[in-house]
Amino acid sequence: MINLDKYETDILQSVENGEWRSRGNIDSRIKELQSYVKIKRKKLSP
Repeated sequence: MINLDKYETDILQSVENGEWRSRGNIDSRIKELQSYVKIKRKKLSP
């Protein structure tokens, strides 16, 4: 079992209680982040 501190335990309980909601269009956000990663990889390539 993972040992969590008080802060982590509070967050976990909050998520499990359904207090967190996704905001915006998740598919759009995923594409945006994938694009960002692709650009970063190109910049880091030799």
